[in-house]
Amino acid sequence: MTEPVTTITLAAVGFEAIKEGIKFLYDQAGELIKWWREKKDPEKQTVPNKPNFLDVPSGAFEPAKKPNHVDEAALGELEGELIDFRKELANYADGTLKIDTKNEALLKRVAGLRTIVEALIEAPLTFRNERRVASSDPNIEAVAKAKVVKGILAGIVVGDDVLGGYLKSTTESETVEQGATQVAVKIEGSVGGSKQGR
Repeated sequence: MTEPVTTITLAAVGFEAIKEGIKFLYDQAGELIKWWREKKDPEKQTVPNKPNFLDVPSGAFEPAKKPNHVDEAALGELEGELIDFRKELANYADGTLKIDTKNEALLKRVAGLRTIVEALIEAPLTFRNERRVASSDPNIEAVAKAKVVKGILAGIVVGDDVLGGYLKSTTESETVEQGATQVAVKIEGSVGGSKQGR
């Protein structure tokens, strides 16, 4: 039995911000890919000096200036990852799949695409109500293993509030006895200002 990895970097971001943010990141990634492909195409006679930069939606992100620069060297290196992350979010960007802000796998994809786009436009894109990881925030990884769990098996236990940071934990066991508990991360306070009740 294996508990999934747990991260909390986007825990406090609301539905509308995530929804609008996904659409922006998906569209901006598309503009970057399109421009880069045209720039490399020898048959293209005229290509703009810069890709089409979209306005950063104020409903999704903290106030930010419209991007006006792209790191071409980074785009050449990250093109494949940019395409992959964009593809993984396509069904959420066009509304085919419903967005669930508690879906950890989805939030990881959003964070991944956001990180790449930020690197390419050389500008931060911080979601509203998001507290970005600072040097003083926790950055913890843990692995806990047991053959038989009779009481509690936890990779990370936090007895206070967690306002930001990165927690990654995996627990593994062969048997969890009745009444016992196996959890990757146990947070007794709140995450990003939201009470977890656990």
